Amino acid sequence: LGAISFLKLPTPPPSKPPPGASKTSSTHPTTKPLPLGQTLENRAAAGSNPPLPKALIKKKGPIRGLSKVRLIINELIYTEEHYVKDLQTLCEIYVKPLHPKTGRDDAKNILTSDDHTILFANSNEMYLLHEKFLKDAFFKIKETVKNDAKEGDIKKAIQQMSDVFMLFAPKLKMYREFVGTYPERLSKLKQLNGSGKKGNKKWLSFCTKAKSLPQSRKLSLSSFLMMPVQRCPRYILML
Repeated sequence: LGAISFLKLPTPPPSKPPPGASKTSSTHPTTKPLPLGQTLENRAAAGSNPPLPKALIKKKGPIRGLSKVRLIINELIYTEEHYVKDLQTLCEIYVKPLHPKTGRDDAKNILTSDDHTILFANSNEMYLLHEKFLKDAFFKIKETVKNDAKEGDIKKAIQQMSDVFMLFAPKLKMYREFVGTYPERLSKLKQLNGSGKKGNKKWLSFCTKAKSLPQSRKLSLSSFLMMPVQRCPRYILML
């Protein structure tokens, strides 16, 4: 992993006010822009990416740049936490109960071994990998990039993140098994879901109950199966 960098977008030229408009008025919205890492759902309430200290906002140069990097690292850790939770949900409410041999009594006969492999591949192994790195590495870095982090702390976090990905990135090759079989996975889902009376009734009943569980957040199985496909590209975008 090389040095972490961030994109500097050019400042757009000010737009000319329409004829007859007051000189003091502005065509730009007055809403303050969201800080990097925040969303419209106000993720600050979940402890994600607190705003920059005022002292740093006024500064320019390396300190200001490092503060942006701190937000990027916070964003990566925050999304990793939620990704691990979603992988855990996938495994606990779908992968394990539906396993033909070791699954739940009322669910283990719904899928054949081949169907289970096509649908879930090595999703449980991916969950275990990300859970390990989250606990062993990312949480330690999180302590270094708190809101009161100093310049030295942020530089230390950059080095820590680089070291983590030197170990972590080669293990992401396991995604080939999951991502490479995604078309077959979609085809199997379409077959099981069917349309009207053609779908597998036991399967549809199981998925409906699983989707209603609080930890699923009303997301469908197809939504959970899409998450691993999107995760590695997001590492590239953030780093």
